[in-house]
This record gives sequence, C-alpha cells and structure tokens, in this order.
Amino acid sequence: MIGVGLLVAFVRWQQRSKNPLLPIRLLINRVRGGSLVALFLTSIGSLASRSSSPITCRDTRILSTSHRCRVLAARAAIALSAFIASARLLGVSGPRPLVPTGMLLSMMGMVLFTKLTPNADYFSNVLPGSS
Repeated sequence: MIGVGLLVAFVRWQQRSKNPLLPIRLLINRVRGGSLVALFLTSIGSLASRSSSPITCRDTRILSTSHRCRVLAARAAIALSAFIASARLLGVSGPRPLVPTGMLLSMMGMVLFTKLTPNADYFSNVLPGSS
C-alpha cells in the first residue's frame, strides 16, 4: 500500500514539475509505454533470479567457495558484454526486436533453473541459465 501511495505521489509531482524526471507523455505512448512495462517486468524477474540463485546454489552445494570468484567474473563479463552489445544493437535495430528477444532469453534461463537438482554441476546447469 505504501508503494502505491508513493507511486501516485510521484506521478502527481511529475505532472506539476517544469522539468520532470519521467514525462507522462512517454508512458501514454502505447509502444514506448509497453516496452517500458516489459522491461520493468523483465528486470523484476532477473533481479529475483540473480538474488535467489546464489542462495539456492549454496543450499544445494552446487556452488563451492572456489567457484564464487569465477561466478563474479562471469557476472562482470555478462554485464560488460550486455552493455556493449545493447549500445551497438540498439542503434542498428531499435528496441522492438531487442526487448522481446531479451525477455525470451531471460525466460529460457529461468526455465533452466527449474531443472536444478542437488547434484547439479555449476558449469553445465547454473551458468547457462544465468547468462
């Protein structure tokens, strides 16, 4: 309830502001508003996955202490490559093909996480889903 109240207060504040952080006209545009909602939902799912996967791996003994540095390096490489790829691909193709493709890849990674077992190997079972 508090979050909804803060969201309503933010929208009203932005409507009255001369230079809003998020102009309401961006959300009213059907294509742009839809893509922002899609990105928001994908980000929520990705955040939940990134937050819970280390805990799951620790509890099921998939991720040992020696692998944690490799996981951190893999996450940094994924973030860097996504930043570079999105900067280049966005200019070439625009957001329409990129948003659904990213959502599909994210969904496929989460489906792979449902197949985890306590005896699963990190590199063959966890890493492909987190990429």
